[in-house]
Amino acid sequence: MALATLGLLVGTLGVTASGAASQRAQRHHPWTSVTLSTQRIELGAHVKVTFCWHNAPLGWIADLTTGPNPRAALQSLYSKRIVRHNGCLAKRVTPRHRGQRPFSGQLITPHGATFVTAATLLNVYGPTPGWRFLSSILYPKCHGKGSVVIGGASYAFTCSMRAITSHLTDTPTSCRSVTLTLGSTDAIAGDPTSKGKTIYEIAQNQYPPFFSRFPDNTVTRVTLQLSGSEFWAAFKSTDLTSRLYYLNSGATADCFTSNGKA
Repeated sequence: MALATLGLLVGTLGVTASGAASQRAQRHHPWTSVTLSTQRIELGAHVKVTFCWHNAPLGWIADLTTGPNPRAALQSLYSKRIVRHNGCLAKRVTPRHRGQRPFSGQLITPHGATFVTAATLLNVYGPTPGWRFLSSILYPKCHGKGSVVIGGASYAFTCSMRAITSHLTDTPTSCRSVTLTLGSTDAIAGDPTSKGKTIYEIAQNQYPPFFSRFPDNTVTRVTLQLSGSEFWAAFKSTDLTSRLYYLNSGATADCFTSNGKA
């Protein structure tokens, strides 16, 4: 019994020692890391990229790469022969194009082999015309484009919705915010006597539902944050002959693609 217990103890110690050795080897394995001061910026803003290498043999090359988008060939942003096993550097980068810009660190051995980190993505946002965002995200589920008279003034619109309808967008959006200019009336040529009252709703992931209430023959501007997911847009009116119009004037979105689609 004592011998069996001793054998079990020796076996356990062997496994434990082997696991500890494996952990020590992992700790001493060369690796790199890339962190960003922020992962969302506007065009023309700066981001600080911190690139670190760990347990790297002397004489290897520490190389920080980037590209205009995740599918493009990466280009070196910083490359230097290693004189310390562990080190970090920070680079200030000002992206010139909207999109998702990857940053990746790697260690290059004298024989050309590499140890590469997974890419860290930076979302670079820029202003997008509201009509382009709407035509990409909502059209053709909502109808139209043309001009409508609201409150005695004529406005160009990109699409419209009849009461009572709702639409689910087909794709996620690359936009983090949108400003919509909305108006409702029961006649495209204008009807100052229209008494409809509108409820406009946006429902999406991560954020509470958004509601805007306004009467016919008035122009309303709303700004809301977008989570990046698909979303529901719903139009309800007390006048079933009223239509909701997405007006082009003043409508804009903040997106990392030019059309708002992810």
